[in-house]
Amino acid sequence: TITYAFDRNWVTNGALDAGFLARGEWWRVITALTLHADMPHLLSNLAFGALFGYPAARLFGPGVAWFLILAGAGFAYGIDALLHPPTHYLLGASTAVFTALGLIAAYGWRRHMRDWTPWMRNASPLLAGLALLAFTGTGGENTDVLAHFAGFVVGSALGALCARLPMPPPGRTGIQWIAGLASLGLLGIAWMLALQ
Repeated sequence: TITYAFDRNWVTNGALDAGFLARGEWWRVITALTLHADMPHLLSNLAFGALFGYPAARLFGPGVAWFLILAGAGFAYGIDALLHPPTHYLLGASTAVFTALGLIAAYGWRRHMRDWTPWMRNASPLLAGLALLAFTGTGGENTDVLAHFAGFVVGSALGALCARLPMPPPGRTGIQWIAGLASLGLLGIAWMLALQ
């Protein structure tokens, strides 16, 4: 992957570490999500991001889904960074992937709880999400299991909250555009602050 471009070291400016809050660099929780160690890291996050992002977009609409995923993943990354030593650097979109997984799992679980069906049927989306977390999010030498778990927990909390709120239908294009542009705006502002 490209580390230097336009005379900037993107990893140095955008990676996340435990001292981000003390330095007032809140934007690192967002910029770190867009950086990857190598091409296989990037491709795996793109593949799993599409796998879990698509059902999220079907449930919430694309703009709202990606805003929830970005905001939730940034929050989860901040928690993860604060629990690591100052020398540990974080980067990659896998936290966002597991935020999306938690979001769709908990949303499906909470929506089904309103029906009079057996407990296991109600809990199956959440159990499936936990199984996928265990299967895809705990292996590999450089895997940050804590980031994956934090993403899943934050995504699950957002999904459970959204299931209780009157969410706009996925077809409401005005709200989808606003949420989508807010996501792009947040990414843009974060990188502008990181590279200034």
